[in-house]
Amino acid sequence: MNWTERTLYEFLQVWVEDLTLYEDQYNRCDCFSAKHALEVELKCREVHYHALLIEKEKYEALLERAKKNNRRPIYANTTPAGVWVWDLNTTSEPLWEVREMPRTTQWENEKVDKVVGFLKVTDAKQLG
Repeated sequence: MNWTERTLYEFLQVWVEDLTLYEDQYNRCDCFSAKHALEVELKCREVHYHALLIEKEKYEALLERAKKNNRRPIYANTTPAGVWVWDLNTTSEPLWEVREMPRTTQWENEKVDKVVGFLKVTDAKQLG
């Protein structure tokens, strides 16, 4: 399957029927569930690795928003090997390092230093 954030969102709705996209596409979180008390960040990867990257800025924003709304912070990723979901409240915080990365994932090739960490897929729940 060629995953997009939209198809990942629709896939997750099978488990979380009230999952709702935030209207602002530049929101720090992609969607939420009031019923299940979740704040969710979606990410689609074209290559499978044993640990998947998360930017520290996104990690902290997801934790902050979840705490503010009394919800659990969920990081959901797709790779060619499946769908991986971490509850960041129950997953060890990654070790952070600075890496030169593209400024954005879609529009620019300009490189900037970003603080990133890696979440092990063995610490995630595989949904598909």
